[in-house]
Amino acid sequence: MKARIKYNLLRIHNKLAIDFSIGFDTERDKYPLFRINHVNENVFMDLNLNPFIQLSILRFAEDGSFQTQQEWNPSDHLTLTKSTFPIFLHNLNGILKDFEIPKLYSYRGSRLELNESEAKKVHRSFLCGRSTVVMDPTVITQDDTYYEGMRLMFNGEGSIVLLPIDDIRTLAYTFNALDIHTLAVQLYQNYLHQS
Repeated sequence: MKARIKYNLLRIHNKLAIDFSIGFDTERDKYPLFRINHVNENVFMDLNLNPFIQLSILRFAEDGSFQTQQEWNPSDHLTLTKSTFPIFLHNLNGILKDFEIPKLYSYRGSRLELNESEAKKVHRSFLCGRSTVVMDPTVITQDDTYYEGMRLMFNGEGSIVLLPIDDIRTLAYTFNALDIHTLAVQLYQNYLHQS
C-alpha cells in the first residue's frame, strides 16, 4: 500500500505554502520501509523514511479568490530532500545575514531604495537537486509603502514570490527549528497508531 503523510508546516500570507511529507510503500520488496535482521544473537532494525519539504507558490485569481483549479506548473514548486534542505537553509540564512549590510538599502526622501551594486554582491543562485533557486534582495511596494524584501525564484521568471523581511525571518526561524528526521519518525509513528 502506498501512503503519504503531509504536515502543513507553514503558510506565508497568500504567497507561499510549505508542507512537510513522508511517502512510503509498505509492500515494496527491494528497499523495504521497515526491516529487522538477526545476525548471530544481535537484532538490527532498519527504518527507511525519506522525508521531503515542498515549497509551493500560491496563486490567486484577479478577483482575489484562491485558484485551486489552475493548471499545475512544476516550476511553482520546490522539493527539498534530506540532502537539498541544508543547501537551501544555508543560502536562506546567508541572505538574511546580508540584509544587515548598512549600504544595501537607503532612503531617498521617504522612498526606500535598493543599492544595485550591493545587491549584486548579495545575489544568490544555487541548485537544489535539479531545481535552480535564486534569492535576491528587492524593494516591495504595497499600498504606497516600501518594504525590504527578497525575490525568491524557482526555475524561471514565471515562478517568483516576493517576501518582505519579516516573512523571510519567519521562514528562516521555522526551517532552523526543524529537525526533519525526528518529525519524519513522529509522523510515521502517528500513522502506525491510526492504522
